[in-house]
Amino acid sequence: MTLAFGCGSPSVPEASAFATCGDGSCEAGESALTCPSDCGMCVGQPNCDDGEQCTLDTCDPVDGCVHAPRDATHCEAGPCVEEAMCVAGKCVGAAKLWSASVSAQPGGLDTATSMVQDQNGDLIAFGNALRGVNDNDNYLIRVSATGTMQAQMAMPKWLQEDLNHDDLIFAVAPLKDGGFLAVGERRGQSAPLEPNPPTWARWIWVKATDDTPEVHHMSIAGNHGLAAVARATDGSLLAVGHVESKALLARFNPDATPGWKIALSPNLPAQSTLWGVTALPTEAPTWVAVGQETDDGQNVQRGWAVQLAGPATDVNWNVELTPPDGLFGALRHVVALPDGGFVALGALDTQPFYGLPPPEKSRVWWVGLNASGAVVWQATSALGWYPQALVRVPGQDLVLAAAEVVVGEPAPWRVLTARSFLGDDRGFATGLLGYPHALVALPDGTLGVAGVIGVGGQHDTWLARVDRWGSPTCASSGACTLQPATRCDDANPCTADGCLKTDGCVHTNFPNGTPCGPKLVCKEGQCESN
Repeated sequence: MTLAFGCGSPSVPEASAFATCGDGSCEAGESALTCPSDCGMCVGQPNCDDGEQCTLDTCDPVDGCVHAPRDATHCEAGPCVEEAMCVAGKCVGAAKLWSASVSAQPGGLDTATSMVQDQNGDLIAFGNALRGVNDNDNYLIRVSATGTMQAQMAMPKWLQEDLNHDDLIFAVAPLKDGGFLAVGERRGQSAPLEPNPPTWARWIWVKATDDTPEVHHMSIAGNHGLAAVARATDGSLLAVGHVESKALLARFNPDATPGWKIALSPNLPAQSTLWGVTALPTEAPTWVAVGQETDDGQNVQRGWAVQLAGPATDVNWNVELTPPDGLFGALRHVVALPDGGFVALGALDTQPFYGLPPPEKSRVWWVGLNASGAVVWQATSALGWYPQALVRVPGQDLVLAAAEVVVGEPAPWRVLTARSFLGDDRGFATGLLGYPHALVALPDGTLGVAGVIGVGGQHDTWLARVDRWGSPTCASSGACTLQPATRCDDANPCTADGCLKTDGCVHTNFPNGTPCGPKLVCKEGQCESN
């Protein structure tokens, strides 16, 4: 039977009668109000993600995407920014990397020689300022991790003012319960510029409250001084240096009061001193110290390393380290590695020297040691490299050294140069504004730097925070600072070599069949016969 309906009759179904809300198609009879899933403003963009972590993204069927600010919540602004907060829908935080100069003595010469981070996260730099003719005094500068000078430390705090002596600080270590132990030496000045003045070992206990210092000196026979200090896991500290022709070891209790002190020599009779020390992450207090030994005739000068453990004077091993190529050497710094080994840094010259050789004759000397003190690898720099500091970079298979380069063009200049734990050359960065004399590893992987910079014809204290690859600015932060593409060449004609900031060197295979030599083509990244 055929039924006939008149056109426009209310009995005739409209197209909307066949529409289905939720089928993804906006059909006749559907609207944003009656079927927002098919016809609303949110169709095609249900999550409205604007890629901004500081907004709450939603969709209104009529108004479309809405991005409400999530202010006063924490956010992640990247590796170059401190802990950030959402402000007006944007992630805002202070830049981690910065550089600043401070004049400790207007018109004078001042240099930061050491740096440490305190329990509040502030960076504490210790230095020496020349305040008259051959009159050095010590000072302390406190700066926040973001580079803001603390209000109470708008100017450096003088640790002691004494016109009758030349006072020097060389190293500092944090105390377990707050505060610091800084070590160095005092030099007598009975006459201006007196050659080889008498010396006394010097230490300064800086208390945890308001940076109050207590200055002390050893009273033992002979000339003596301290060059480095490190804190063990139990809180005790070991300072190393020299006493007459032997090395000086001075143990301090966790509260900075002195314990025992001994003089120590290498296995062979020689004049000796220790310049650097590091503590091992062992339950019992254990340290490794490095320095030099020189025979009485000045015909031999070697590096020297010794491991001490326990509460007394137990020597686990005591080794001489012969420099390569018949050179004379001294080790100045040492860091412990996760596998129980060590990397030491020092200097080489063609003639014996004390401390460091003349900069223009110096070479940087790297030595890798295993847990027993045996040499695993050695490496040297070109002529004119002058070592200043050494640090193990957190979270990286990397040790980073500060050096001044005084030979070549331009000269002088400064670098942060890196090697892997196995001695592989990782390149160097040259973007530093000042001369680094101290490096400290910070928990987030960045580095604190202290040293000296030339400003207005005088030497000022230079403080900075750089990334783990040595870059002082976020614009150039990344692994390629130390590993530019030119240093990523793997000598393989079948790979394209480059550098990614996050990964360092990368090597991409050329397509199979790419010519790589006479009758040779690339196959899976290797050059083989066609």
